Amino acid sequence: MVTGDNALTAISVGRQCGIIKPHHRIFLGDVPETKTSSTVKAEVIEWKDYEFAESELDPKTLRPNNELYASLGNHSFREMIPALHASSRGDSVHDYAKRARRELYGSLINEDENTSYVTELRKSTHEGNKEEDLPRRKRSSNGEVVVIEGDPLRRSIQDHHSGSQEVPWRELDTDDYVLCVTGRAMSCIQKMKEKGNLDPIFFKTFLDRAQVFSRMHPDQKALLVSYFQEKDIVVGMCGDGANDCNALKTADIGISLSEAEASIAAPFTSKVQDISCVITLLQEGRASLTSSFQCFKYTALYSMIQFFCLIILFNLGSDLTDWEYMYTDLVIVFPLSILMNYTLPASKLSRQQPPSALVSRVILTSVIGHVVIVLSTQIGLTYWLFSQPSSWFTPCSILHPGGLNNDSVDGCFENTTLFYFTLFQFLGTLFAFNISKPFRRPMYTNISFTLLSIFAIIFSVYLLMIPAQFIYDLFLLMEIPSYWRLIIFGSGIVYLLITFIFEKFMVRCFVSLTRCVKP
Repeated sequence: MVTGDNALTAISVGRQCGIIKPHHRIFLGDVPETKTSSTVKAEVIEWKDYEFAESELDPKTLRPNNELYASLGNHSFREMIPALHASSRGDSVHDYAKRARRELYGSLINEDENTSYVTELRKSTHEGNKEEDLPRRKRSSNGEVVVIEGDPLRRSIQDHHSGSQEVPWRELDTDDYVLCVTGRAMSCIQKMKEKGNLDPIFFKTFLDRAQVFSRMHPDQKALLVSYFQEKDIVVGMCGDGANDCNALKTADIGISLSEAEASIAAPFTSKVQDISCVITLLQEGRASLTSSFQCFKYTALYSMIQFFCLIILFNLGSDLTDWEYMYTDLVIVFPLSILMNYTLPASKLSRQQPPSALVSRVILTSVIGHVVIVLSTQIGLTYWLFSQPSSWFTPCSILHPGGLNNDSVDGCFENTTLFYFTLFQFLGTLFAFNISKPFRRPMYTNISFTLLSIFAIIFSVYLLMIPAQFIYDLFLLMEIPSYWRLIIFGSGIVYLLITFIFEKFMVRCFVSLTRCVKP
């Protein structure tokens, strides 16, 4: 969250929005002003705990410099409250302390004195006294002073450590903290970066841990966006005012939450003035990106299917007829490749991300794998055709000795077989590339695409099984026996299953395996 408000206001809003979790420790980074003048010591940034000023961060590494309230012997103050950890995970550390001492001492502890034991214990420890010998005086509810010898909470921790069981507070490590940065601290970091004095470890921790930025100027907002972009992070920015224009233009994805000044600079403008539009934008963007890649892959595979078919036919002295070209291009490929992009985005945003580049492992693996499947099935079916009995099959070289030297293309059995089979290859590849989940809705929700696909399937099966005589004359097809028609139809079904399994499962598995292999 980046805002121009006060740091305390920003932290409060950040907690209410869930940007800062309730159990997070907050370290506020600010540059103190000098007492003699209003100038700023730009070379010093103080990182103090928002709740307990005694705890600070190392200014070089932004790691905790000491435990909360300082170390108590071999155990920190956070180790004094293990029993409350499971039931009070949502509370702050300050609430932990208050509840722990209440449960141990009951009404003997005054709320104003809930940390006095720790304060006095620190003083006595520095003076050389043993903490077990330190008596504690607390005032009960009726005003009577009661002396508590030692601290039973402290002793229970020591007794627990003497045993063999695992301590329950081990997961309460010092990594559970976030940063709040002011505009003055941001100016200091900018100057150090310009001078080349910024430690890479400091800068990385700063970008990873900072959750709230307060008192930020418009230029500083844009500068912060550029810092994240330097780390190859895709940055999105939501803003509703003129002071957000620079950041909205700098960000990879800028969303204006108002139709005023910010809408001029932002690529996207939301009529709903809250950040719920980010989910809608991600859904639409992922669906559009996925549709573009699928359309590209289908166009590439369409070209390869027809290319391999023509190479085989040219080698045999034949070619596709004009009506065969027109049917495949105008009825199947062209309209379906357009309508496939009208599938709506998924109603639920997925944790997965689509490929961000056209030349990526997923896209190339899918295209190359399908090319191999297309070529192998066409060659296999052609060799199978040549093994058929001569009672009905006659090669094109014998049927038409002139081959392609004739002015017109004559029909042959190789042409008829490959034309029928490529129809099912076009449709099978189309369905394999329209696997919708997890970025788009199911294919059947696209009504126009579904209706045209059903028409293409029915008419292609009609051409294969029971075509009329004028179909034979129009497409220059050859009469083939019924069993060979069933073989072509079965080969198309097998091709559809192979392409679906390959696209659905094998592509992702192959890409995952290649990523696991170390170079």
